[in-house]
Amino acid sequence: MTISDFIYRFAVLGEMFGLAATLSLICAFQYGIYLYYKYRREDREEGLLAELKKLEGELTSAQRERQLMKVENGLLAELFAQTDPMRTVEVLLKKFIPHTSTGFGAFFTYDGRGVDLYAQRGLSRPTLDQLVFDQGWIDRVLQDRICRITDAELYNSQFVRCLSIDERRRISELHLLGVTDQHGTFGVIAVTQLFPRNAELHRQQEAAERMLDQVTGLLRHRMNAVDQQQLLKLTQEKLALRTIADRYYDVPTRLLDDFVKRLTSLVEADRGALILFSGGNERHPRAICRQGTGLQVGVEGLWRDHELRIARWSRESGLTGSLNPKQLKEAGVTSLLGRALAVPLYQNDKLIGILCLTRKDQGVFSRMQVSLALWAGEFLAEALLRVVDRVSVERKASLDGLTELANRRTFDQRIVKELETARRNGNECSLLLLDLDHFKSINDRYGHQAGDEVLRQFARLLEGESQKVRSTDCPLVARYGGEEMAILLPGVGMQGASRIAESIRFATSRMVVLHQKQRILISVSIGLACFPRQAMTVDSLIEAADDALYQAKHEGRNTVRVAASTNPRETAVSV
Repeated sequence: MTISDFIYRFAVLGEMFGLAATLSLICAFQYGIYLYYKYRREDREEGLLAELKKLEGELTSAQRERQLMKVENGLLAELFAQTDPMRTVEVLLKKFIPHTSTGFGAFFTYDGRGVDLYAQRGLSRPTLDQLVFDQGWIDRVLQDRICRITDAELYNSQFVRCLSIDERRRISELHLLGVTDQHGTFGVIAVTQLFPRNAELHRQQEAAERMLDQVTGLLRHRMNAVDQQQLLKLTQEKLALRTIADRYYDVPTRLLDDFVKRLTSLVEADRGALILFSGGNERHPRAICRQGTGLQVGVEGLWRDHELRIARWSRESGLTGSLNPKQLKEAGVTSLLGRALAVPLYQNDKLIGILCLTRKDQGVFSRMQVSLALWAGEFLAEALLRVVDRVSVERKASLDGLTELANRRTFDQRIVKELETARRNGNECSLLLLDLDHFKSINDRYGHQAGDEVLRQFARLLEGESQKVRSTDCPLVARYGGEEMAILLPGVGMQGASRIAESIRFATSRMVVLHQKQRILISVSIGLACFPRQAMTVDSLIEAADDALYQAKHEGRNTVRVAASTNPRETAVSV
């Protein structure tokens, strides 16, 4: 439209409506145009501001991502600088938990069956001794890889119930991170917080997943290398134990002693005990072998009692393997021991015993140590059969057929060894010679079968009475000949031997042997001699005890007589 056309139209409108109306209409038109351009400009400005904020957000996010990548790269550099897998895991946990005053974390290995604690940060020793990882959590990690445990699920868990009061104050949520590669999950990280500290949860989880993708291969490689080294060491230790089992021993039980001694050392236990159950319903196990650190007499007695408690509890509860302090307490062990390893021994699917390996500290037995002990238990159960068979054969050869006491040949061998030991160590050794009074008249009156029964029951009485000595002494009860018996008491002086002899005499006088509804009363005469007080050699000791027995016989029987002191001119000679 040209200016002339506009002026023409303005003139026409002015002529039709009047000049004032025309001017109002023009002003309204101009104001509308003004508002249009104003709102258009404001929309453009708001769009520019929104675009600017978006760019600022993207810049901030980029800076945050850049900072996070810088942190991750620094962590990866530190992790790759480590050569030890344990140290690698510790660095990783420290990244999540820089200050143990505000949280804690742990790394668990996973073998497809369950988890084992590998490393931790910020947890106390009592907690570690009883820490339990809830089975349901493992399933969630296997499915989701990264999950967060909070609220009732967290506070009602077995995991939290194992924590101390201070540790419960430091946990409001628990993050579980699966350490997974193409072969599957082989570890779980449990931490109370993720990083970066102030980032949203999804960003923290993304950062954790990204980091795990970077370090999983490194961890798998290093842990596999350690596993290979441990497997090689385990194989070498098994071969060392097999070598012991393949040796020939003059005394078969020494095989068990050497085997248990070496195993105790390999698993870094303080003491080891092989404990057997003698019957299907037997509640009282018996230790046939004990090895390890020497202890004071009172402490050793308590330690031995604890070993038997562990064996009974393991059998009754069905729980074996590594036992923590809480389980030891359930077994009735509240002192001395901090950790135990109970290894079952089976023959034909029947529990025959427990191999008990114990520590005074609370150090956890490693997976390799547990694996070695379990293998040793299986191997020992087989070796035990061979040892028992050989011991049984040799035992029969060394025992009297009627009384099942040691025979004369065994007595002659043992007394030589015991006197040599006593002379070398400066100890005492006593000998009792016992003879049943009027035994010939028992045979004549009641018959030889009755006489045999008297000898058998008298032998059981002697075994029971001879055990009333210190646990460190090893008495020998033997059939010396006919109705004459001998009791060798190593480490027992004249006073202790006199007390035992009098106890035997008194018990025998009160003994009643029932045979074919007949009551047979017996008594015994006893001669006592002691090395080195009454004799210095084997022959002179036996002679002194025999002289004392002869004196008891001729002074009324049913009595105890002590040999006269040795001739001061007698000198010690080799036996």
